[in-house]
Amino acid sequence: PALTPHTRFKVWTDSAVAIRVNVMAYALLRAATLTSCDDARYERLFRAMLDHILLLCADHFFSGTDNHGLLQILGLLVFTKALPCFSWGAHVQALATKRLRKLLERMVTSEGFVREHSSEYQAAILPILANMERFLTEESDRQFLRTQLKSLRAALAHFIRPDGSLAPLGDTPPFISPSTLNEITRARARVARQKDLALFPKSGYAFVRARLGDNAANNVSWLALQGAFHSRIHKHCDDLAFLWSEGKQNILVDSGQQYGYDGLLFVGPLYDKGFYFSAPNRVYSESVHAHNAVEIHGESYSRKIPPPGALPLSGGQLSEKYWLLEGEWQRPEGFRQQRRLVFSPARWLLVMDEVQPLSVASPEHTSFSQWFHLDASLNLLSCERGQACAMLPDKRKLYCQNLNYGELSHHKGEFAPRMQAWQATESTQWLEPAWTIGVHQRGKAAQFATLFSLCGPCISFRVIKHVCHIQFENESGDDIILQL
Repeated sequence: PALTPHTRFKVWTDSAVAIRVNVMAYALLRAATLTSCDDARYERLFRAMLDHILLLCADHFFSGTDNHGLLQILGLLVFTKALPCFSWGAHVQALATKRLRKLLERMVTSEGFVREHSSEYQAAILPILANMERFLTEESDRQFLRTQLKSLRAALAHFIRPDGSLAPLGDTPPFISPSTLNEITRARARVARQKDLALFPKSGYAFVRARLGDNAANNVSWLALQGAFHSRIHKHCDDLAFLWSEGKQNILVDSGQQYGYDGLLFVGPLYDKGFYFSAPNRVYSESVHAHNAVEIHGESYSRKIPPPGALPLSGGQLSEKYWLLEGEWQRPEGFRQQRRLVFSPARWLLVMDEVQPLSVASPEHTSFSQWFHLDASLNLLSCERGQACAMLPDKRKLYCQNLNYGELSHHKGEFAPRMQAWQATESTQWLEPAWTIGVHQRGKAAQFATLFSLCGPCISFRVIKHVCHIQFENESGDDIILQL
């Protein structure tokens, strides 16, 4: 009978075939010792395994750009190791190793980051590669793989937040998977050796890990800016989104991953924008308003556009107390966005966005929104007259101030007019309500300046050319030169 889309997608997908080969090779060897397995049954099993091997060897079936290809390569290597009696096994081994080199060149940047926009997948491929090494027959191939593993492990450490969790970028669950626990434990041990500033222009990531004393987690301020758009693979609408943690307290977070294959799409408005599934929680988690990002026209931009690769990110230490991370991109909606994160570790974070039209024909009344997602452990106390105040679990207060024109809004666990202010805290199958703050402007262009402070409200703020003046209660004002 003809295959249904569901059967084709779930049963005969690239990774499903690869995983079954591992089981079938074991089953074939085990069945050979069982008197209860007659010749006819053994022949069916044998022919089924050959069908899988031939399918995996076919060039048109090979996933040559993502982690599924690694599973396919591993399946072929396991087969040749388990059943060395086949004369053509050497050809399968050579094909697998050739594909491995080409795939890793495409998947991994020269800085060691996987081009799949997810810290979880950065970790997930490591045990696959580590397991693969023992199936390679040539020393040159094993050495190549060891070099890749070293680079990938070094990059993974940058995704470790001070509380030891993985940064929730892209399709990353809110928990540590058992299969990646050993690699994440290894990455946690590398964190103490990292520099305060880490820029990866070829990969699309920028990190500040500022130590206020020793390397104890409670003394670390961590900020990450994301600008990776290499392909559609595990990519959310999160360009120039950021994450912020102070010690073991996460402050501004991503809404997180939602997983499942319900509502597979083949056509329609969502599909045209790059959504492959219509499940509401999954659509929400991938949308721009589920991230600390700027939304235009009240909707997500299309991820079907040609990906720009890595957006131009830069950063540096402005002075002893201040850091700057910044990025820029030409958005699919026809605007250029420049984002600046001015950061005073353990004190405050200033988010400045300038959004300008690329065409003079741009509408006069475009809507722009900055979205900020507070960690689910924070409780919003008030939100009025351009200022919000939230309480941290340790009773410290976080102030949010709109320092430019526009309106402030607050949300928690909303379904209408659309899903907003939800967070994956425990599962990839459901979301929990969590506070979200929005800053909104209308016009031909937008200029945002939103301040998050742990040291009280700001009483004076202005920007003149490249100098930012900021002052808090009971403090003298500071003039910060916003140039590296």
